[in-house]
Amino acid sequence: TFYRIDTTGQNRQQILKVKCGMVQIAGSYIIFENKADGSALYTADLTGSSQTRVTNDRISMFTVFKGYIYCRNDSMTGSLYRYSLDGVESEELADTRVSCINISDNFVYYMNMNDDGKIYRVSPTGGDASQVCPVGVSEFTISGETIFYRGVAEKGLFRCGLMGEDTMQLTADDGAKLSVAGNRLYYVNYSDGSALYSVGIDGSGAGPVA
Repeated sequence: TFYRIDTTGQNRQQILKVKCGMVQIAGSYIIFENKADGSALYTADLTGSSQTRVTNDRISMFTVFKGYIYCRNDSMTGSLYRYSLDGVESEELADTRVSCINISDNFVYYMNMNDDGKIYRVSPTGGDASQVCPVGVSEFTISGETIFYRGVAEKGLFRCGLMGEDTMQLTADDGAKLSVAGNRLYYVNYSDGSALYSVGIDGSGAGPVA
């Protein structure tokens, strides 16, 4: 189920009574994976009313951009799809198993699991996809003009440009759950018992968050 509270931690209110997976807020919409309906994709208004099924397909990850939902369609072998918020429009953008969908610079970035987890990108309207990162990654996030990723063959956290240029290692820590705030990259450090760490986006000052 899904709840909301105010910024003081008070006034807890149940919004969605169904069992939810991934949930995102986009404008006046709540978009959610409805596990009570086979992980179908649903929308609702911000009060949890007007629940509408976007698709019957099983959706396990998604993001929203300019009125469309970009997602991994597990009913279609995990390929990259997009749906309009009302479910009227649907389109396959990449016929490959994908993960870790991000949108930046007017492109949809994703890990191509049929190519060792290398990062690819494609136009939000489809077309030919192009490889961005020549090495396999296990996850990534994008902030501004920079991709931050967790290496596979070479352990550690790395950064590169949006076309894979200027790659540099930020830390040899085996980090995951990446998030950027200001000039710091935050991560769960599996090299230190899953403690919360951060490192400068220039590679400086890696250490635990107090």
